[in-house]
Amino acid sequence: MIRTVLLFLFVLTSMASDVDAQNQRNTEQRTADAPPSGDPLRELNETLREVDEAGVAEHPVTPFMESSSALFAEIDLNKIDFPAMLNWIQESFGLNQLPLPPTASDAVSGLIGSLKNAGANRLYVCASTRSFFDRGPVLVIPCENTAVVNGLAAMIVQNAPAEFGLKSHVGDSFVLVGPLAAVDRIIRRKGQMRSDLLAPVLGDEHLDHTLVIALPEEGRQDLAALWPDQMPPGLPVSFSPRQMIQDLERLTVSWRLPPTPEIHARFECSDPAAAKRLDLILRNLVAKFPPLQMGMKISMDRATIQCEVDPLTLIKLVGQVAQPMRENAKQLAKMNQLKMLGIAIHNYHDDEKRIPQQCVRDQQANALLSWRVLLLPYLEQFALSRQFKMDQAFDRGGNQALSATVIPVFSSEKEKPQLTAFRAPVFPGSMWHGDGNPKTFRDVTDGMSNTIALIDAPATDLVAWANPEPWVIDQQDPLSDIFGDRNLITVLMLDGSVQAFTRDELADGKLEAMLTIAGGEVVER
Repeated sequence: MIRTVLLFLFVLTSMASDVDAQNQRNTEQRTADAPPSGDPLRELNETLREVDEAGVAEHPVTPFMESSSALFAEIDLNKIDFPAMLNWIQESFGLNQLPLPPTASDAVSGLIGSLKNAGANRLYVCASTRSFFDRGPVLVIPCENTAVVNGLAAMIVQNAPAEFGLKSHVGDSFVLVGPLAAVDRIIRRKGQMRSDLLAPVLGDEHLDHTLVIALPEEGRQDLAALWPDQMPPGLPVSFSPRQMIQDLERLTVSWRLPPTPEIHARFECSDPAAAKRLDLILRNLVAKFPPLQMGMKISMDRATIQCEVDPLTLIKLVGQVAQPMRENAKQLAKMNQLKMLGIAIHNYHDDEKRIPQQCVRDQQANALLSWRVLLLPYLEQFALSRQFKMDQAFDRGGNQALSATVIPVFSSEKEKPQLTAFRAPVFPGSMWHGDGNPKTFRDVTDGMSNTIALIDAPATDLVAWANPEPWVIDQQDPLSDIFGDRNLITVLMLDGSVQAFTRDELADGKLEAMLTIAGGEVVER
């Protein structure tokens, strides 16, 4: 609205002075290459920019913006009808026969009502590129009654998992909730003018709630250097994350919640060529999911792409895509963990001139500790490794408590993080076979890129990470032991690479060939 009024006034002023200005220009002596005396469009843009900057300076979240801020969301509590939203979801998905407990709806509605009664009509979410390390964004709640809002914030902090490390902070007219490191950092520093994040919410062209993503240039270049050229296989659309982070300057998503839901998205790209690349990705996505062809409208104007999405179609699409994406994310996590273990094994070999022994044994040859304990100093766990008693079993005395420590690089299951599925296969002729001296890389004559070092074992073979129990593979049927009921396994090769194989790919003796280090077999891929 403000922009419209300013534009109207500017046009009127320009029209009123047009005749005099034209007469003056006609009488002036100008060279052919001299610039015009005035650029109305530039002046208009400067006027609108001044309005934007004034609005940004006065915005209640500006004092908490950082130079590294990358995400901003505005939630209008006055535009949330939680019972109506639940009813819409039940009707849209045929869940009327499965009514949700009224206590959940009442609790959320009561929380929203309490916030509004305390003068908190909007909530703001701020996240920076450091939020990955902070373990979450910061919630900014401008309000009139800070005591009431802080009481509600305290309940959130108390009920949140301890690993999030949340805290609340009360100011004169606001309450902050977020990770301790993030809250302490932003209250110590002066807020930054981030017009790129806040300008989209100053006008009236957006819907009730808005999310804006705009990376600072330094953060964009850092991500462009780190992100891969191609996404891993298994996703519905193939594209280059590195190119996308360079192409997309700002994404604005605004939405209206049920009972009359709407979703609009605006992609602002660096130039028309970048917009064409992004437009192609979006249209390929639509082609992959036929329901989107009726539920998503895409239009492009130079460097900007506008999308209107039917919410019901989007929710159904998320349901189709979510499970494969979760599996893909889990697979990527395993590959990263195995990669770190591979680096640790190589660093161990550099120091000790051999790989870790299968397990630490006492003088009576009793197995005490697994090979993973020997890798702790090479996994940034030097202090923990110093506490282990190497002449005592993993489940005895002080070692028992140490073995219960959760080591992220070993963890395989969220529900049992102290257990690991990353096992060393003991198979005749393998790297881990035998009780003699540990093998060296020189012993591997089949080629390190063709030889398996570690495997992500089936769920039935999870063990405590310090447990020295060997993973003995059946010589007659190794496929069954290694795959279990799965069709895909993730393995670390001795050269440090990580690969995924299906059961069919490792059939016909190929698995046995890749388990041995000096069998002389030729492995074809």
